[in-house]
This record gives sequence, structure tokens and C-alpha cells, in this order.
Amino acid sequence: MRDERKKIMVSFLLGMVTALMLGFAFVYGIRGAGVLSAGKINYYKDLDAQYGKYYKMQKSIRDKSLYSIDKKKRDRYLSQAVIQSLPDPYAAYYNKEDYEKLERRYSESYSGIGISVEEKKGKLLIAHVIKDGPAEQGGLRKGDRILSVDGKKVHSVDDASDRIGGEAGTDVVLKLKRGGQDVTVTLTRQEVEEDSVDSKFLKAENGKKLGYIRIRHFREGTSEELKEAEERLMDGRVTGVVIDVRDNPGGIKDEGVKCADLLLPSGKILIEKNNQGKKKVARADGQCADFEYVVLVNGNTASAAEIFAGAVQVNRGGKLIGEKTYGKGVIQSVEKLEDGSAFKFTTEEYFLPDGTPINKKGIQPDIRVASGKALTRGIQMLSGK
Repeated sequence: MRDERKKIMVSFLLGMVTALMLGFAFVYGIRGAGVLSAGKINYYKDLDAQYGKYYKMQKSIRDKSLYSIDKKKRDRYLSQAVIQSLPDPYAAYYNKEDYEKLERRYSESYSGIGISVEEKKGKLLIAHVIKDGPAEQGGLRKGDRILSVDGKKVHSVDDASDRIGGEAGTDVVLKLKRGGQDVTVTLTRQEVEEDSVDSKFLKAENGKKLGYIRIRHFREGTSEELKEAEERLMDGRVTGVVIDVRDNPGGIKDEGVKCADLLLPSGKILIEKNNQGKKKVARADGQCADFEYVVLVNGNTASAAEIFAGAVQVNRGGKLIGEKTYGKGVIQSVEKLEDGSAFKFTTEEYFLPDGTPINKKGIQPDIRVASGKALTRGIQMLSGK
């Protein structure tokens, strides 16, 4: 019933706009003012043929109904209904507040408690706790299951992230499941700065000195962080590097491309195709990493992380080790509206450098091992075993 109401309201709005345009067209066009061409008038006639009856319904309600339409509710339903009419699983409408949260998620700092969230087997788990953040200080641990935020159940990673984030200085209450026990924690949000790239030195059994780089997600500045991590490890004279994009959900496409460019010689990184079939190719500039490396992947490696891993594999920069990736091979655009709200929708599909599609298919690794054993296998491979 609610969906039908939303569809009707969408049509009402279109019909109302159409009628206004038609009135303008006939008043100025037919009277010879020369404002609109005959082609434009035919265009508005066509709109009226499609949506005019809904305007008439709207007019009758306005003139005769005992009840008035709630304009704020109408606008919210209309915006959501337009998005829901798309067969696009990634399309979404954000009101002003939600869009501000979305922007913070991909910025270098944000207001929150300092955790990242992942979904495993239908459960929402804490995937990472930022050092010295409110979550760590409050005793939250990797693997804690999130049951609710501020008394409300959460249903997805995005839902949990949006509810946990908020204005610095405000409190948030998390109900967790840990070791079979329910735990309730109240934390105060604060400005959190987290590097999207971590690095450290590893020592192999044969005495070789290796490096490890973890890319948690691709946001503004990730490629610069990766470059700095590479330089730090090379200054330490490592002989090889394990690059880990397991559980990396993606993020900003261009950052994924830039990170691949840091590693690869001249060649294609990515092929994009829009709804008109027009293709765009991203290429590496030829200045590549001067060390041996492998890339770890799993079923939660998605989107921009798959762009990165796929480019490495096809260009034979390094072996992929782990499990088949998620398979999100489409790109979304976000358009901001005048009132501060925004909407996201799929605008392009991307392909590996050799033209292979990955959407709903994923990327098969060169060496298949369970995700939990991928790091050990990567170290062995770089150690010559």
C-alpha cells in the first residue's frame, strides 16, 4: 500500500510540473511570443499525455479534499519512490543529514567512536578498533557483534555506520554480544583520524626481511598513504611486500586506480563503460614499484579494492592469494541537490584491463587458500617456498 502511494505521489509531482510547463508553452508559444519552438511544445504535450491525469487527481484533492498534503512527508516519499522505481540495488536517496554522514565516511577524519564494521554470515561485527579512539578506551574488541545502536536494531554495515557516527561530544549506546554475553557500552563520540593504510616489517623463517601493507578502504588520500608506506618499507631494505586488501569494501574509485598505478608499469588499469556504451580507459604512467609483492583477497574484497587487485593480476604485477572476491563491478555517482540532500545511482560498469567483466562474478585468485591462511601463504611465497 505504501509503495503504491509513493508511486502515485511521484506521478502527481510530474503531472503538476508538466501542467505548469504546458500552460507556459501555450500562453507564450501559441500567442506568438516565440519563447518556445513547436518541437518544445510537442515535448510538453507528450509529458502531459503521460502524466497529465495525475495532475488532475492532485488538483481535485487540493480543491475538494478535507485533508491537506504534508509537504515534507510528500517530498521525502517522492524522493525515495523515484529511487525505488530503479532496478538498481546500489541506488539510494540521502537527506541532508545522511549525506553529510556519507561525506564524512570517505574523508580523512570524522566524528565517531573509532571502529569499522563488517558483515559475516548475517552478523554485524566489529572488524577493526582504532588505537586510542573512544571504542578502544571503552573496551570494544574486534569480533564483538553489534546488536543495536541507541536501542535500535541495525540491519546492515551502512546502517550501523550511520547510527554510530554523529556529532562530536554526543553519546552513543551500543549493545554487543561477546562470548555469549550481552554487553552494553556508552561511548562519547569525538573527532577520529584513522589512516587507511597500515604498514610494518615482517621477518620470514629464512631470515628475509619482508614488509606488510594493509589497505583498509579507499578514501581521499589513500594513494598518498600507500606511497609513504612503500617508501618507509623500502628504506628498511625489504625484499618483498605483502599487500592486504582482505575485507576492504572499496570506496573511491579514483583512489583504487591511483594505488594500482603506484605498483604497475605502463598498461591498462581499468576500462569503464557508461549507459551509452562509451568506454574510458585508465592507464598506468609507467613508474612502478621496485619490489616483489603479493596481494591478499577474500570474499569481502569489493569495488575499488577489486579494481586494484584485478589490475595487479591482469598486468602480472603480483599474485593474488586467498578467496574469490565479492564481485561488485559497477560504479555509482552521487549527485547533490539544492536542499543539501543527494542521491546515488549506478552510472558505469567497469572491466578488468583485458576486458573481463567482474560484476556478480568476482575475481578468482591465482593461489586459492582460506582467508585466514592467506598471510602465511604470502610470506612463504615471498620467502621462496
